[in-house]
Amino acid sequence: MDYASSVPAAPTVEQLLVLLAERDAALVERDRVIEQLSARVAELEARLGKNSQNSSKPPSSDAFWTAAVISDCGPS
Repeated sequence: MDYASSVPAAPTVEQLLVLLAERDAALVERDRVIEQLSARVAELEARLGKNSQNSSKPPSSDAFWTAAVISDCGPS
């Protein structure tokens, strides 16, 4: 929400209080979303660091076959 465009030319104290309450509610929602996204990033980073050596994942799920490894295995 663009608060600058919603402020009247000569706002009353009540109007300013309403705008501040709306801004505060928007900030609380923003902080909630940031917290959720930070938790999701941490979860994904933890999953990214797992392999068969440090988790219950099978060895076949390890990302061993990369393009660099495949090119090293090619004909000489």
